[in-house]
Amino acid sequence: MKRKEKEKNFAGPQIPTRDFYQVLEFLVYFGPGILVLLICRVLAGNPMVSLILAGLVTVWPLLKLFLARFLAPIRKKKDPRHALRSGPFLFDGLLFWGSPVLREIRKYGALSRSLDMIYNFHGLFGIKPEKLEDNWWKVSPFGLLNRAIKAWTETWMTMPVAQDVTERLVMVKDMIVEIVSEIHQSHPAGEIKILAIAAGTNQDLLLAVRELKEKFPGIAVKVVSVEPDSNFALHRAKDLRRLWEIPEDIFINLFSRASSDPESEKFLWRILQEKGIPFSDFDLVVCIGLGDYQGRKLRRFLQMLDNGSAPIVTANVSNNWVERVFLHWFIQWPKMQYLSFERYGEILSAILP
Repeated sequence: MKRKEKEKNFAGPQIPTRDFYQVLEFLVYFGPGILVLLICRVLAGNPMVSLILAGLVTVWPLLKLFLARFLAPIRKKKDPRHALRSGPFLFDGLLFWGSPVLREIRKYGALSRSLDMIYNFHGLFGIKPEKLEDNWWKVSPFGLLNRAIKAWTETWMTMPVAQDVTERLVMVKDMIVEIVSEIHQSHPAGEIKILAIAAGTNQDLLLAVRELKEKFPGIAVKVVSVEPDSNFALHRAKDLRRLWEIPEDIFINLFSRASSDPESEKFLWRILQEKGIPFSDFDLVVCIGLGDYQGRKLRRFLQMLDNGSAPIVTANVSNNWVERVFLHWFIQWPKMQYLSFERYGEILSAILP
């Protein structure tokens, strides 16, 4: 199968319907608690004890998050997840061992390192995650347990909540290719400048540029990326660029936190001006991560566009309880903003003509 067809048709290991996944997710979340309830009811015969134990098993990740918020100021940690790192049994723990893949996703939730694991676990783009070792599931001296850990991991990585992340990457890549292709066909001799805000490893942009170079060999593209994750995203972006043989001068990485407040030293407009990059020069603005985590501030960021005519590619996850439970309780990924279609529409309508 050709690379582009593989990306288009990706859905991970196939399960018949999405409804099946929804039921399976519910059972994974609450099944252990229900199982404990039934076992205790049969063995102990005490309904109150059974309910308490079942409740603790079910809500333990949430209780742990509350405890982490209490411990964070005592341990001088800004992020509560850094104050209490023990993994929830229902996600990445299995007896005294756990899945290194799932632990990596939870530990670095909302960062590029976690997304790199999700994007590339199935090898969709011909690469594997940077931190994924060969035989990663062999973490214990027991072969049966190792196979269980592998199966447990593949189950989670096949869930819609994980697949949707990768499928959205492909959708964003396709949208960038479509917009830039239209701009190039209108002005074939000009350089197309793209501003990427909170773009992580730039994997969607790198894939888009690779496809554009194949489609239009003479196209001139310049990408300016503003991203705060310099611990992982910077070198991973460089590795992907070299792997996909994309010219080095196409990407300018400005790894700095940015603000929409004109009084701030980190005002995005000021950061770009200091680098000699006028904000009004951009032909396209991509801000996927910004929409996910700063959706309510998106208006202020995008109103900084001087020319007001550049297309904008952004996104937000709609408000749904299944994913909220998954991210907030089990992965301890509490900063994701879930906006309804109506609320996100109000934000965008205030920006777009």
